[in-house]
Amino acid sequence: MSQAKVKKQSSKETNMRQRPLSKGELLLMRIGVAVILMTVAIIVTIVVIATLDKEEEVVLPLENYTHVVSSDLTYIIGDNGSGSFGDFTHFQTDDENDLAIYSILMSSDAENPLYILLYRSGDLEDTILTFFTDNEETLLLENVLLLDLDDPVNADVFSVQAVLSLGIPQASPQSLITFYVDYNEEKEAFFDTVWSDAVNILKSLENLV
Repeated sequence: MSQAKVKKQSSKETNMRQRPLSKGELLLMRIGVAVILMTVAIIVTIVVIATLDKEEEVVLPLENYTHVVSSDLTYIIGDNGSGSFGDFTHFQTDDENDLAIYSILMSSDAENPLYILLYRSGDLEDTILTFFTDNEETLLLENVLLLDLDDPVNADVFSVQAVLSLGIPQASPQSLITFYVDYNEEKEAFFDTVWSDAVNILKSLENLV
C-alpha cells in the first residue's frame, strides 16, 4: 500500500472517531448501559436476598421452649404481699405465649416443681445446651420455663426484687430455679434450690427425662 493511501485511510479513521454519534448509535449505547446497570442491580438484589434468608434461618439455642421475660418473674416467684408468691392470673390473656406460661404454672405443684432456667444464649455451657436439645420432645411437655439473659428485654432482670432475693450470681452463664407450688393453708409456695453450676443443674433436670 502506498504512503498516500495509508495517510488517507488514517485520516478517515481519525475523522470517524471525532464525528458525533448518530441517534442510532446513541440509542444502542444507552440500551447497553441500561442492560449493564440492570444486570448489576439484579446481582446485588440476589446477594441481599440470599444474605437475609441466611439470617432468618439462624435459630437461637432453646428457641422452641416457652420463654418468660424479666417482668414476668414478679408474677411467678415474686412476693405478692399476701404471704405467698406470684400472681398467675397475670398470664390469663389472649397472648399465645402467656397462655403457654399459664398452662405450665398451673401444672406445677408440690410433686411437680416448676423449673426456671436463666441462661445466656451466647455463653450457655455445652452440656446444658446438648441436654435441652437431645431431650426437647420430653422437656417441652414438662414444667420448664426459660429466660434468655442476653435478650435486651431482660437487661433489668437482676434489679427485679424476686430475683435479687434469690441471690442468683449475675456472672454465671446459667442458673436454675426450682420452684415448688404447694397449695395448702400454711405455705402456698416455696423455693427448693437455685443452682448455677452445670453439674447440679443437669442432676435436677434429669429427673424430668
